[in-house]
Amino acid sequence: MRSVLVHVDGGARSAVRMRVAARLAHEEGLQLTALFAAAPPLVDAPFGYSAGGMATPLLESVYRRWRDAAFDAAESVSRTVPVAWADLGPEAPVAGFVRQALHADLLVLGQHDPGEPQHAVPAGFVPAVLLASGRPGLVLPRAGPVGTVGRRVLVAWNRSPPALRALSAALPLLRHAEHVAIEEWAAHDDAADADARESLDAYLGAHGVTAAYRRHAAGRRPVGERLLARAGELEADLLVMGCYGRPRSLEWMLGGATRTVLGRMALPVLMCH
Repeated sequence: MRSVLVHVDGGARSAVRMRVAARLAHEEGLQLTALFAAAPPLVDAPFGYSAGGMATPLLESVYRRWRDAAFDAAESVSRTVPVAWADLGPEAPVAGFVRQALHADLLVLGQHDPGEPQHAVPAGFVPAVLLASGRPGLVLPRAGPVGTVGRRVLVAWNRSPPALRALSAALPLLRHAEHVAIEEWAAHDDAADADARESLDAYLGAHGVTAAYRRHAAGRRPVGERLLARAGELEADLLVMGCYGRPRSLEWMLGGATRTVLGRMALPVLMCH
């Protein structure tokens, strides 16, 4: 891991994302870039065009205020680590952010807040970026303080490519963790399970990571709910998981762990598709 790209949109949580990213950059020696990505408010104003010249200056001032607040958030950590600044300008937030994300090792994003009075990005910004870029994203919760990240880690394991990609992306953090719990909710053949466990231990050991493994029987309670409850029990400050292991359309129609976690998370979550 060498570079981290932080989404800033002028909202109150932009500063939180910058502080967390700055700590990671300082601890891991990462290059830190703050990228301002926001949709001009004109597109969300139902009477923006009919109001003509009266509405346009007001909406432009709102957009400038978002950008200024985002820049201030980036500047607030510049005494700790060097910060590069980038601005998408009029480019669509999702497409523009994905284009920049392809060249970053880690993205720092924010959970959607339905209570935010002004939405600078669409509600599906985070899942769209994760799916389109394929890059690991550290998603921070929409409320509450964010202290340490990665001291006590819960890894959601289901032996899938997305889960392995998320685990691989988290390795730099896991090496410094005080406790790593890898937990799986599934029913498998005992012999196959033993082989898989041995392979996983060998993989982690090669990267200097020791983890406690636990397998839970599959149950009726949705995995996403069980994951978040288990994170609370372990007092975890980071959840690592693959996202959208099945088509996103099925996730939204039938529900799924990704959707549950993105909607209800109260701790940082490192996700990868």
